[in-house]
Amino acid sequence: MKLKEEDIILLAKSFFNTNLNNLVKGIGDDTAVLKPLKTDYELFTSDMLIEDVHFILKKITPYNLGWKALAVNISDVASMGGIPTCATLSLGLNNKIDYFWLEMFYQGMKDCALEYSVDIVGGDTVYSPNSIVINISLLGGTDKPIYRNKIKNNYILATTGELGNSYAGLWVLQNIKNNFSEDELFCLEKHSKPKPRLKEGNFISSNIQNLSMIDSSDSLYTTVKILCEQSNLGIKIFEKMVPISEQTKAIANKANIKPIDFALYGGEDYELILALPKQEFDNIQDEYIRIFSSKLICIGEFIESSNEITLVTKNKSKKLKDKSFKHF
Repeated sequence: MKLKEEDIILLAKSFFNTNLNNLVKGIGDDTAVLKPLKTDYELFTSDMLIEDVHFILKKITPYNLGWKALAVNISDVASMGGIPTCATLSLGLNNKIDYFWLEMFYQGMKDCALEYSVDIVGGDTVYSPNSIVINISLLGGTDKPIYRNKIKNNYILATTGELGNSYAGLWVLQNIKNNFSEDELFCLEKHSKPKPRLKEGNFISSNIQNLSMIDSSDSLYTTVKILCEQSNLGIKIFEKMVPISEQTKAIANKANIKPIDFALYGGEDYELILALPKQEFDNIQDEYIRIFSSKLICIGEFIESSNEITLVTKNKSKKLKDKSFKHF
């Protein structure tokens, strides 16, 4: 069925009709109408996904693509210690997309929106002759925004979870055609349907006074490079402390790539990366484990060595080169 603009809008209305936050009037008018947020600061972010740059249309389900398109924005709000509220969705579509595809795409986005209490309040649709384009803008709020430039010498570097899973999933997409193993399916799920660390980000921001935070969307290396540049410090990353799943290790072995390279240079894990004093890290660890049934993982420390990123291995230390994540 060839889609018309009115079909796209009517279908959107049938999916996105919730009122979870500060929404007064959503899809159907010239603009959405919102009540002011009851927070000291408003947050606003936007992410664009382009076919064959950020996703391969034939290698991701429309459901997972809808979920992921919203989730990557939610992760940005999580890294600021915020709560997401309302989003707009703009689509550039063409005749590759049919009614069933759009239903599944909307369903994935709706399920993500419901899980993280986000209202989809409007957007736009245009014809895009060559590539599918998805753009989401997301509004949120916080009483204490977390910035990237609050790091001091001897702060430690920590993460909320395993790194490299998504990059391993990307490798599987690009190199394995079918008959996926359990390890491959695990990493494919991590790549295609990320889970933003929203509750974790709010807990961390509420319980740590001195903190910088960022998500790992563009690789661990790129993330720490940004943190070092903003603080004019260097960093030591301890290889043995970087959390890498057994599934990613298995795929790295198949790919003849070092597992640590998957963790360092692969993006789209959407774990939170935080810099904080060791004492504050120790103080919240027990409560963090009690709430989330997992622990914050220390993986490095900042040093007075301007912008130098060093990997400490069992036998030596080496300065890392920039081989950071690139989309397709």
